[in-house]
Amino acid sequence: DIHKANLLVVLSKSFIEPVSKIYNKEIENIIYIPHGAFWEYKKYGNNFNHKIVSYDEDKINFLFFGRIEEYKGIDVLLDAYQKLENYYPQKTSLTIAGRGDIAKYQNKINKFESVYVLNRMILDSEISSLYAGNNIVTVLPYKDATQSGVIPTAQIFNSLIIASDVGAIREQLDDGKLGILIKPNDVEALYLAMKMVVSNIYDSEYKDMKDKGYVFVKKLKWNLLGKKLLECIS
Repeated sequence: DIHKANLLVVLSKSFIEPVSKIYNKEIENIIYIPHGAFWEYKKYGNNFNHKIVSYDEDKINFLFFGRIEEYKGIDVLLDAYQKLENYYPQKTSLTIAGRGDIAKYQNKINKFESVYVLNRMILDSEISSLYAGNNIVTVLPYKDATQSGVIPTAQIFNSLIIASDVGAIREQLDDGKLGILIKPNDVEALYLAMKMVVSNIYDSEYKDMKDKGYVFVKKLKWNLLGKKLLECIS
């Protein structure tokens, strides 16, 4: 079907040239539309009969949100968090929320009192609850990836982002201007980034990243991107 298509749509500029070569398509027949943001997550608000996560407002609360899969780097995250907790006891928490096989990580998780796991599908109406609190830092320790739908979601909720520099994630974070980029599959790099955040959470640089991310994600509403697509094919 891809070979037969007259036009192709990619969600990253970095994919244009490889797709052109693989499928023998002219560059002008490949349309770039960035990954959109699901703003409907925010409309649900935080007024639930119960919250799925209750954060300690006196701590820096790290959040991994998404499917639990091998390439997502949960093992790297837990090893880095162990080092962080040793350095900053009682100052941090880690929430892992998403559906997938958590069994292989359970022994490591059992060592912590400050790690909370919500191992199930997170409903759209629950996502805002994941971000209902102060000092919530989204962590994407991916070993490999094309890009991430979690990034625009985190930006909607004005969360600081730490992410591996893989695939088009650098593009999504504007070369590190909208979040902290780290070397993938590197426990020490992730630990040092998390440690720096804990030490300087109120730093103006981090506030600037979050503010710019929120402005940026406003441009990624799907109705705006849909309009752009229609303009490209008309």
